[in-house]
This record gives sequence, structure tokens and C-alpha cells, in this order.
Amino acid sequence: MKFLNEQGVAFLWSRIKALMPQQTYRVEYPLGDGTVVPLDVYVSGIPTDKGTLSTPYTTSEILHDLSAGRPFVTVHLKGKIKEVRVIDSEGRHATYVLTDGTVDFVVSQGKSFGGADVAYEYQFAVGDEVVVRGHPLLDKGVPGFSGGSVVVSQVRTRVVSLNKYGTICLPYDFEVEGGRFYEVTDIQDSELVMNEVAKPVAGMPYLLQTDGGVMRATFIPGPPVPAGESTYMVGVAAATQAPVGTYLLQTIDGVQKVRLVAEGEQPNVSAGRAYFRKADVSVPSNG
Repeated sequence: MKFLNEQGVAFLWSRIKALMPQQTYRVEYPLGDGTVVPLDVYVSGIPTDKGTLSTPYTTSEILHDLSAGRPFVTVHLKGKIKEVRVIDSEGRHATYVLTDGTVDFVVSQGKSFGGADVAYEYQFAVGDEVVVRGHPLLDKGVPGFSGGSVVVSQVRTRVVSLNKYGTICLPYDFEVEGGRFYEVTDIQDSELVMNEVAKPVAGMPYLLQTDGGVMRATFIPGPPVPAGESTYMVGVAAATQAPVGTYLLQTIDGVQKVRLVAEGEQPNVSAGRAYFRKADVSVPSNG
């Protein structure tokens, strides 16, 4: 009689599982002293290493396993932020929706990147690519994390047309791919004078230009910082109206210029963006 080694047993078990319905099975496991221990073994079509940091679940996969009754403690889940529902700076948490393009997953009262408290709106943005760690559950058929989840990886993307500029201000230090950052050193009439920044930092406002239309900023672990300001730019941590007397980028006949913000014509500036000011102009707090 021949016996299978450990690799052979694992291979045979993987083939058996592939033929079994996806559910939890009660298995009797014999011990060496003759006693038998009952074990609950879950069989799923999803690979058993799913849910780790290196192989996180998608939202579709986690819904599949939750619906089949798979028991969970803590898993890692990846997705894009589809909607930011609540930023609670007093409770220090956020509620937002992740998606893989097919299934939505609600993260309720979660912490931000690295487990930091949620203090600023611009810590989360629609389109952010994240990996979140938490305890999944089903609530009336909708998958989600009920509380205490932590963002362990976060990448912010920005789309800016080639040969155009956008404004940007980020809450964490970051590694950038596909983008160049500039500081404004003067505003002359409707033109900006700028210098490229070799190492942009968290909280500071910049002009952004992309190499191929898309910039990716991978956040580096560390505490979030408030939006700051330079001599000619003001970063925005929470969506706000541009103050009268400041400047915004505007495209006229295909050419980008800055225009003065007048009374009654104060457009909103989104969180994570910036507006401009003259060096001698005082403006309200950026929130």
C-alpha cells in the first residue's frame, strides 16, 4: 500500500472540493488516541488564500462567499470608492461605498488609511483604489463592514488632459506615477509663473500636469495633515466656495488662464483641489 505525501493530499483535496457543492460540511477528524473531533469545513469555488493582503477579495467574491454561508473573522477587500456618504470628523470615521464595477460593498464607520482617525474630507475621494481590512457581513443582502475597518492601501488617481493643468492637494505623503507637480511663484495678469517641485509633500497645494492623462499617487503610511497654503495657492480639505478676490483656472478658447472670482460668481472648489491668490491678498480659512 502506498500513502500520499502532504502535497499529494493537498492536491487530492483540491480536486475533491472542486466537485462538491459550495457550503459548510461537518467532517469527523480522527485523533491518534482513537477519539474523533468534528470539524466544520467550508468549501468554496473561491481560492482558499483569498482575503489576505496579497490576494484580497473583490466585492463580487466576498458577496459570493457571504451568501454561501462562509464564516469570516477578518479579511482584506479591494475596490474603488464609488461614493463617500459620510465624513464624521467628530466621530473620527467615514462611511463609503466600494465597488468592483459589479457589486457594491458598504463600509460603515471605518477608519482611514493606516488606521488614522478621519479628520478631513479629502482623506477619501471617489475613484480612490483601496484595500480595506475588516469583518464582513450581510445586511439585508448587502455586503459590508459594520465598523472598525481600516484602509491598508490607498491610491488616488487624477485625470488631467495632456498639456493642461489641474490643482491638487493630498492628505498624506505619496509616491507619484505619471504626474509632475509645480509651485506657483507669481501671478501676472491672467498668467501663472511656476517652478517644478522635485519632491511634493502632503498638505501643500500644487499645480498638476500628467504625462499620459492620468496621475497615480500611492499614499505612504503616516498621519494625515490638514490642507495648507503657499504664497500664491490655498489647498482645500473640504469642498468650499472660492472666496471673492481669489483666482481659479479657466479654459478659454482652448487656453488655460486664471480668472478673478467676483461677488456672486463663486464656484465650489472640491476637496483635494486648490485656488489661487495674490501675495498681498488675505483669504478665509480653507477648512
